Amino acid sequence: MAALAAATIAVVTVHAVTDDRRNDVAIGGEVEVGLPRLIADPPPDGYPVATLEAEGAQTAWESTLDAESGYTVLYGDVAAPDPSNDLVLTVAAGAQTDMLYGHGEGLQPVTVRGHRGQACAHGRCGVIPGGSTVSWDERSGLTIILQSRSFGVESLVAIADGLEVDGHQAELGRLPPGTTGLDEVGRTQHWPTAGDDPTGHRVIYGIEQPAAGTARVRHEVSATVTPGDAAALTLRAWQTGNGHRVTVRGHDGWILMGSPPQEDPPRQGIRLSLIWMEAPGVLVDATIQTMALEIDFDLAGFAESLRPATDAEWSHGNVPASDAPAIEVGTDITDTEVTSYVPDDAQASATTDLLGGAAYLAADGQICGFMVDQQGKLPDTCGPADQRIHELRDRGGTVRFLFGTMPAGTVAVQARRSGVEEPAPAFHDVFPEQSPRIWIFSTDIFVPEAVTFVDDDNNPVETVPYTP
Repeated sequence: MAALAAATIAVVTVHAVTDDRRNDVAIGGEVEVGLPRLIADPPPDGYPVATLEAEGAQTAWESTLDAESGYTVLYGDVAAPDPSNDLVLTVAAGAQTDMLYGHGEGLQPVTVRGHRGQACAHGRCGVIPGGSTVSWDERSGLTIILQSRSFGVESLVAIADGLEVDGHQAELGRLPPGTTGLDEVGRTQHWPTAGDDPTGHRVIYGIEQPAAGTARVRHEVSATVTPGDAAALTLRAWQTGNGHRVTVRGHDGWILMGSPPQEDPPRQGIRLSLIWMEAPGVLVDATIQTMALEIDFDLAGFAESLRPATDAEWSHGNVPASDAPAIEVGTDITDTEVTSYVPDDAQASATTDLLGGAAYLAADGQICGFMVDQQGKLPDTCGPADQRIHELRDRGGTVRFLFGTMPAGTVAVQARRSGVEEPAPAFHDVFPEQSPRIWIFSTDIFVPEAVTFVDDDNNPVETVPYTP
């Protein structure tokens, strides 16, 4: 089973978002009385089902902290084009730590400012990909959370110990030696996490649910409107950790690439979003989410097609939907199927969920990997275990996965490429805190120029360059 899932992009074509796009939707008056209810006109072809979700709909990122006592501050290097050397401070009154922070096997107990708290390293709790978090109750009814991709748990505890807390206000105080570049980038009361029954509107365009026992991939396109400010928009981009600035409908926004919200059982897939501020206080999220391995969709065109729904359309569910045949999105490759090909005498193994890749440490000490596609299993690729990077190629000869063993003292992998702000994580045989021995990385995210192995405090131990 994959213990640390990489954000998955797979083969998605997003048609260009150009700077000459303009905002054709007049919604200024609606902002005063409520959020606009945006629908696609024309509707996207091949999505015959339109579903509406009104106020109270929960998405993977909408939440509003208490207006008087809750807020989030993003710190970073303001001279950088995107937040770097990042730190996020959240203060929440009356909040339960696990609601804002996460839960699961990756949580570790930690002492912060003399209080019992929780820590999570390298994104293993499913909150921020590749990031670390420290959370504690400063006193009854007051929770403080620090999150970062730049700082590990030990550094976050040291930063927390230097905080200046007065009532419901917390500010950075004494910083650990050598810590610089923590300027305030943005402050908001809108924090992108699940829960709290946020107020918003969403339209979902999808395909009919298959009959029981039929193998069909979940696939949908949605537009979600929620309250938020510019800082909340930046925080959303920071939380996803794999995005770039773009222009959408004449507004500054982000294109964000990641995997779908956690499901039960957990599954991987493609989640691609355009987010922007349509008007002051109004955030819009246009997202395509699918379990397919390949899809071509004009997400920018979908965003441009949005307009306010009439009362009759929204209240009666009369939202136009496509009358074109439903798109074909293929079938799943299950993790169970991939795991079934791992030899019984393997010392350790790691799989990539629905992406079809696997690696294992063979009984003879070699490291091996293989792929499974819709045509079946490809031959194993094996090599010396002390060679850090091995390749898995598809039937056409394209490198689809990189895999290998972990150096002693390391717990996670960071794949890096110039021009990509955040490193991408890999899959492992066990959770990082359990000392993984194997890693496997999907090049559908990007083809890395180097792979860095880090220790439990996110410090690099070994970096290996990679050239295809």
